[in-house]
Amino acid sequence: MSSRARRIRLALFPLLPLAALLVLFFGPAVIGDESFLFRDAAHFYNPLFAYIQSVWGEGQLPLWNPYDGVGMPLLAEPSASVFYPGKLLFALPISFASALRWYVILHFALAYLTTYNCTRRSGVSRSGAILAAISYSFGGYVVATHANLIFLIGAAWAPLALYCGIRITREEHKPTAPPLLALSLAMMILGGDPQTAFQLALIAGGYFVCVHALLLRTPLLFLRRGKGLVAAIVLAAAVSAVQILPTLEWAARSRRALVDQPRTVYGYASQALTRADASAAVLLGNVEQGTHERESYQFSFGPWRWPELVWPNFSGRMYPENHRWADTIPAEGRVWAPSLYIGGASLALALIGAWSCRHQSIGKLLVALSAIGVIGSLGWYGLGWLLIEFGHDTGLWRQEKLSVGEPFGGLYWLFNVLIPGYASFRYPAKLWLLAALAGSWLVGFGFDAEKVREFRWLKRLMLVLAASSGLAVVSVTFWKSSLIAALPDIPANLLLGPLDKQGAMTDMQLGMLQAVIAAVGVLGVLLVSRRRQALVAPLLVMIVVLDLYAGLGWTAPSAPTLMWRFSHYGDVEYASSRWYRTLSANDYPHDFASETSPDRQREGLVWDRLTLFPRYHLLEKVGSIVPSNSLAPADYTILLREMAHELGAKETAHRLSAAGLISFDDPTANQMLQREFSTTGVTPMAWIAKSYRRYPIDDPRSRETWREAAQVVIHREDQQAIVHNERSPAHFCGPPRAEFVDQVDYQRISNEQIRLDVALSKPSYVIVQEYFDPAWQVEIALEDGSKINTPTERANVIFQAVALPAGMHQVTLRYVPTSFYRGAAISIVSWLLLMGWGAFAWRRQAKAQ
Repeated sequence: MSSRARRIRLALFPLLPLAALLVLFFGPAVIGDESFLFRDAAHFYNPLFAYIQSVWGEGQLPLWNPYDGVGMPLLAEPSASVFYPGKLLFALPISFASALRWYVILHFALAYLTTYNCTRRSGVSRSGAILAAISYSFGGYVVATHANLIFLIGAAWAPLALYCGIRITREEHKPTAPPLLALSLAMMILGGDPQTAFQLALIAGGYFVCVHALLLRTPLLFLRRGKGLVAAIVLAAAVSAVQILPTLEWAARSRRALVDQPRTVYGYASQALTRADASAAVLLGNVEQGTHERESYQFSFGPWRWPELVWPNFSGRMYPENHRWADTIPAEGRVWAPSLYIGGASLALALIGAWSCRHQSIGKLLVALSAIGVIGSLGWYGLGWLLIEFGHDTGLWRQEKLSVGEPFGGLYWLFNVLIPGYASFRYPAKLWLLAALAGSWLVGFGFDAEKVREFRWLKRLMLVLAASSGLAVVSVTFWKSSLIAALPDIPANLLLGPLDKQGAMTDMQLGMLQAVIAAVGVLGVLLVSRRRQALVAPLLVMIVVLDLYAGLGWTAPSAPTLMWRFSHYGDVEYASSRWYRTLSANDYPHDFASETSPDRQREGLVWDRLTLFPRYHLLEKVGSIVPSNSLAPADYTILLREMAHELGAKETAHRLSAAGLISFDDPTANQMLQREFSTTGVTPMAWIAKSYRRYPIDDPRSRETWREAAQVVIHREDQQAIVHNERSPAHFCGPPRAEFVDQVDYQRISNEQIRLDVALSKPSYVIVQEYFDPAWQVEIALEDGSKINTPTERANVIFQAVALPAGMHQVTLRYVPTSFYRGAAISIVSWLLLMGWGAFAWRRQAKAQ
């Protein structure tokens, strides 16, 4: 074989498993022109990305979204990932559905290729690197991110970030490592996953400090060694400034920013110095329902899910029919990933790799990251949870007598109270990414270590797995009727229907049987190939590929793209209207809960589209006054809740300029969906206040402050403006003009521009029913031709007020977010610096080689 042919073969070798996996998992969606169906892939990212593409297509910048709530920033929402370079795929001359499919597929390919290349450059053999890439990019956790695209982006770039952080710390001759670290971190932030970028930057910094701890005695030398790492992190932040600055500005107004009690030990210490009533309740894990502190612990992985690593579907398939028996566990919460399966062979190799490189610094790092990922993802199930459950089961004590809550003592809780800013993130399950990533690298190291030992330990572990799984499947088969009877009756899943206990046990049996077959297959390969060692790697790769697909192929369902194209709100009268969806996220037809169906996810899609849940209103280009983004503003959320409680759905809708109402007509079991649309009694998008009252906001980070302000607005006089500035602008004066009749005409020019033609008989406030943001600027064209430029004022908690003198005026409101323009300027300069640094480092590295 010629050297050229050998090089081609070696280049194609790692691509063949990737191609096979992509075809197996995503081939049906591509061939059948289908879109991904599970959870956020269908009802969140599909309509959101389609809307963003339509805004670009209209020649506008996607800065403001008039259809979410009563208008909200679009760029500032991280999930929108407006300026992520990968979004250029949507600019190609292909359909949106095709672009979205390839967006997902190419990021899985990126996750595979970055893992392969980074493990290869870390000293892992070609075969070991392929196994590492397969177990990471197509393991249960990462496959689940196909339904949560921003975290798929984080997973795709994470291997490169981890590798570069290790290279910088170990001072290996790799000048390109710092700019590549900056690039990978910036891609995560721009792609919508700042939490993973934050965690990997912390890991790189922590690893550097641990390795170079002795240099702390000489600070200048320590700083000199760490300059590349610091420069990379700072440059990553600068490159993504176009996203970071608007997001930070918007996040300061979100529900996550409400701080009624200290979240960190530093906040508690600061409060204790100035207040006698400083509370440590949140620090002790006592988090109240309905707060961000409580929501941040949702999506925690209970320890009963760990068997899923080796037994696919151990907990039962979540969909399309409800086989998930784990829901009968009282402590089980919301499901982040339908399965955590990686396969017995991969887990065995990871354990062998952890033992084999336990004395190396990289091995210690990978083991630590795996432990952090597994233990940290427990989240809600902390030491406090163990104490509460033990006291409940034994009757030794009651929860009320304990001073701690469930998450107290857990690793995720520790991060929240010790790492500044970490409490603003949420969902412990996302930490599992660290375990998946580090564990996959250990798979590669384990394969190489076993190859030297002729796979002695792998054979033993596969024998143990085959025997234990065989015993387990026999036991489950023998006790199947008893196990089914032991499962408690629980309320039906409102979408997927009642629990099919028989199907759940069958899934468990088949998963255990699959583990036996896979283990025996690996043993067969190792025994048959003793004389031909070259066959071990390709056969083992083939088994792992088929095993993962058999265990996880069901987790990526799809449906015909046509189901996203039809419209329920295409009538002219509905154009740009606002709707109030009073249904909860779990409100579905009664038939869904009473019986199961293999087509239930598609039926759910039709229902969600009809009821505009949660972002399907973006496909229809109508408004939904219930905010559905991850950074919903605190003031608006509290006002909406208070109004709905005191005024009822219809009056709330009318006050928020929503002419449409989506609800059940009867709260009984036979409820029918009702869609009402009437403009009668609906507050217009712009109106003239007959009077006004000043009500300053004292503490915008206090939940009680906004609740009190909401009550003032709810009980105000008719057509009264509650203005939250302390004084009026200078132009809000002048004599009355009796020749004019009060009138205002509203016209929306674009997403970021509104025009009002106003006639006033006296100085008055004009209220615009668009969410108040300081970036909205007003240009007032007076009768004499002069113009006044001023910001809008906050009124009625969430709306904009424009103070005008008497007379005839043309008022133009423009959304001009300075944080975007500042961030864009910083990002452009930083991109140039990054490209220059990368080119210089590449040339320097090429010369060194």
